[in-house]
Amino acid sequence: MSRAKVTRVHKPQNCPKLLRVFAFLLCFRCTVWGLRHRWHYANTLGRYISESDESIFELLTFTRWRGPLQYMSSLKAGESVEDLTYGSVEKQHLKVSRAEALRLSLQRKDEVDYAHRFPRIYDRFDISVHWDVRASRGWDDLELWASGRVCSCYIEAITGDRSVKERKIRELEGLVSGIHRSTTKTCFRILLVGGGDTHLSEPIIFKLITRIQDSAYFDRIYYEAYDVDSPSLPSVWPMPIGLTDFYVLAIPPGKIEAALLDLNLSKKKGAIAAWGSFWPDLDNQLPWRKSLAKFVQNTRWLQRSYVKQSDWYSELASYRFMFCPDGAGVVSPKWMEALLVQTIPIAPKLPAYVKLQEMGYPFVVVDRWEDVTPHKLRIWWRQLSPLLEKFSWSHTSNCWWALLTTPGAVPSVERALEHCIPPYYASILHKSRIK
Repeated sequence: MSRAKVTRVHKPQNCPKLLRVFAFLLCFRCTVWGLRHRWHYANTLGRYISESDESIFELLTFTRWRGPLQYMSSLKAGESVEDLTYGSVEKQHLKVSRAEALRLSLQRKDEVDYAHRFPRIYDRFDISVHWDVRASRGWDDLELWASGRVCSCYIEAITGDRSVKERKIRELEGLVSGIHRSTTKTCFRILLVGGGDTHLSEPIIFKLITRIQDSAYFDRIYYEAYDVDSPSLPSVWPMPIGLTDFYVLAIPPGKIEAALLDLNLSKKKGAIAAWGSFWPDLDNQLPWRKSLAKFVQNTRWLQRSYVKQSDWYSELASYRFMFCPDGAGVVSPKWMEALLVQTIPIAPKLPAYVKLQEMGYPFVVVDRWEDVTPHKLRIWWRQLSPLLEKFSWSHTSNCWWALLTTPGAVPSVERALEHCIPPYYASILHKSRIK
């Protein structure tokens, strides 16, 4: 009986060694790539904030800051303001309102004297008017305005009932008359009206802003609750909303900074729909909120989320997109919070959002919520994600101010960012974009 001939294959002796060398080189390359990849997504803004001696209350822009008014009102009423700890908030599952935020802030005096002063951003204005709290000297001096020396002015939004609004407008008469007399042009001049929900379209407000614009004193006017794009107000633009004091104070110290530092675009997922935690009644008042609730309810790939306040920024930062309906003052602070953590807002087609997009902010504006599909999300992500890291700087105090004050027919975020990011971090951004 014949036997099959078995042929032995002799492996070279150095094969295991070669395999080990190859595996080592492959591992080394993956490690280097991973470090470069992680370095790229370490987020220059997060690094800047973590390496700065200043707090987020100084480094980031706050445009809603009601604490000082509430604090002084409490003192006048003979009330005491007692400390509140973040531990007790967590333990008792408290929702942090303005009152609780004020109490929490008393633990954070090393970051900001919240009870007595406003964010430093307001100190940059030549004239600053905060109703019933503080105003710059001479803000109602007709001759000062007629001289043309005031280059920047902040006026807190005119709120209250009709009689209160009329009183505040009368108090502005020195300003309005003075700018109409001014014939001297010494600088690029801006006016910002913010910090309240009174809509631009309200007749008494629209008339005031029209009078101010017609003086030709201000080159550009920003209005926060911008709800109408009127051809008669070509110099008026929506104010890019900043952070809200008590939303931030609801979050324990260090959590926002950690969320910014840990950002990684490659790990982001889908879209988050989370709104109405503080103001649930707006769901019944604002059409875009009503339609979003219906859309989410009828969409299989999307659910409405309810996120614990202390986890808000880390949770938001884990998503590629956030549905961002309007608020009582038109633009919701969630719009800015999303851009800060490199999450793309999806906003309704309202005049304010359209104009903000025209200014260059990287986000999506839709005619209806049903226009959002998983396929479109992938397309928008490819288009907009390369811009996110750079534009996350747009709401730092320096860059926000640069946007307001940079001359041009149209406010340009891109143009402002070319000059406001510190050189060291700008160079890192440049290198990472090349890679």
